[in-house]
Amino acid sequence: MPCKQPEIFISYSWNDEGRDVADDLERYLQEKGFTVMRDSRAIGYKGLIKEYMQRLGRGKCVILVLSDQYFKSPNCMYELLQIAQQSDFRKRIFPVVLDNTLFYRPEDRLKYLRYWDEEKTRLQEEIRQMSNLANLHGITDDLDLYDDIRRNIARLLDFLRNLNTYPLKGGNYEPLLEAIQANMPQAELDYSRLPIDFSSKIEFLTQYFVGRQDAMARIDQFIQTHRSGYLAIVGEAGIGKSALLAKLVKERGYPHHFVDDKQNSAKDEVFLHSIVGQLQQKYGFEFEERTPISVSEWNIYFHKWIKAISAEEQLVIFVDALDEAQRYGGSDNLLKYLPQELPENVYFIISSRPEFKKEDITFFESTVF
Repeated sequence: MPCKQPEIFISYSWNDEGRDVADDLERYLQEKGFTVMRDSRAIGYKGLIKEYMQRLGRGKCVILVLSDQYFKSPNCMYELLQIAQQSDFRKRIFPVVLDNTLFYRPEDRLKYLRYWDEEKTRLQEEIRQMSNLANLHGITDDLDLYDDIRRNIARLLDFLRNLNTYPLKGGNYEPLLEAIQANMPQAELDYSRLPIDFSSKIEFLTQYFVGRQDAMARIDQFIQTHRSGYLAIVGEAGIGKSALLAKLVKERGYPHHFVDDKQNSAKDEVFLHSIVGQLQQKYGFEFEERTPISVSEWNIYFHKWIKAISAEEQLVIFVDALDEAQRYGGSDNLLKYLPQELPENVYFIISSRPEFKKEDITFFESTVF
């Protein structure tokens, strides 16, 4: 994913279904392109557990998988205390409450207060039974932790019960993801990982592709009968426009860009970086002096390299779902980066829904799909 997203930490108990939920969340978020941090992956052999938990406590986005065992776990409660000690506690946490996790009524919260009273008393009694109280390093640290948990758990539970926490409903994590995206710091684009690799999307779109020979023929005919130009494939959502373009990209290796809700592909700068990056890789271009910084600099190379390629051979570029860019957080008009007067041998094939503003594609020849 061409984006340095803030890490998403998952705090959960190993002793109940919280572990399974953490597995599901990890897979789901990774599929969405996020970097997920959890103890079972982030702490290598001989890694320091406490250092990881402190790092989690400083995390800008932490999913709390709350369960009965979570509130009874010293490690989970230590992580929760570490998070609470940092600023923006409410903004940084995203609680997920498992079934039968009760802390909304006062009697339910009192159950956990009694539990930590008993744990603290039990450990104190074990220490008192030691004949030699010297060199109890670590043991006394645990006692201090139990005391810290007991002092703060009522406040933490009261805070959590007042949040509109997210109950799991059949593994539907979409509301959780929306909340995370709304509260996350703005991600920085990682241009070192461009152009975008659309191979997985192309495989998905083409796995059941059959037919459409007439549509392919229309595209080929356009290219054969025009010295250059734009062709818009117009049709309603779900009728196979993306699959058609993906099929031709897969078979012919055309430079391409698919606008969707993943990989920041709807953003202006990512669109330009990705297309220019493909041209650079395919044709061996080099930047002059330094890598471009601004969108306008990338656009200059885009136009310059299109012209250079067309002087030697035919260039066909596919852009799918151009009309979806604004919906997914990008520009309301990616067309502004495309030259209205194309050099000979250059062809752009785009797909769009019918409601795309017609005044934006006046220089396109359209074909209804």
